[in-house]
Amino acid sequence: MALRDKVRVDDPVAPGEGQRLRAARFWAALGGSPLHRWQEGMAICSGAPRILVGLAPGYSDLDLDLADVLIAQAPRHPEVHIDVFDVLEVRGVGDLENYIPGIGKVHHTPIVGVWRNGNIVQTGTGFAGRKLILNLLGGDSGDPGL
Repeated sequence: MALRDKVRVDDPVAPGEGQRLRAARFWAALGGSPLHRWQEGMAICSGAPRILVGLAPGYSDLDLDLADVLIAQAPRHPEVHIDVFDVLEVRGVGDLENYIPGIGKVHHTPIVGVWRNGNIVQTGTGFAGRKLILNLLGGDSGDPGL
């Protein structure tokens, strides 16, 4: 079952409450998946290639679809550590630099950072961020490009 179906809120609720419920269901649905929840202040995986993806599971079905792709592609790239965070947990736009250094202005999710040997090497947001992830994990050669 797709994540968008797992997190759907069918009962009428206030918009903020619906977003909160969807996000909580998202994190519950990720249990046992190859994606790791990451929050500011947590250690950064430095030994393996790492992708950090900021999503909006509370309101973006496109981000939920991307998470489904990450879950499906991760087993093909077990050497890559994939962390995710909820953009609504970020205190302010300026604080995104604490998550993904050098990200610059962000207008759309996903927000993506790629680390190699503990150093950030690529960033992207919105369409460019989606394309970056798909290029890294979706290649036919099996090479994640990291």
